Amino acid sequence: TVLHSTTGNGDVTQTTLNANLKSSSGTSDTVAVTLLDGVNTDNKFNLTLNASGAENLTINNNDSESNIVELGTNSSHTGTITVKG
Repeated sequence: TVLHSTTGNGDVTQTTLNANLKSSSGTSDTVAVTLLDGVNTDNKFNLTLNASGAENLTINNNDSESNIVELGTNSSHTGTITVKG
């Protein structure tokens, strides 16, 4: 779960989430991220998601702002990318 950053700190280069798998030896590893409102006054929130070794991603957009999620490890994601919300 990621809560929005502080006011003025919502650029994609300012917030990074590094998801480290216990084991990435499988062929269908999934990382799920849920975006929730935090305490700020921005109209948008952006972040970079690094999830090396995870073939699948699920992003649950449960906030009230516009979002951009940059995939910093995009070559790892050979399965599905699911966006909800």
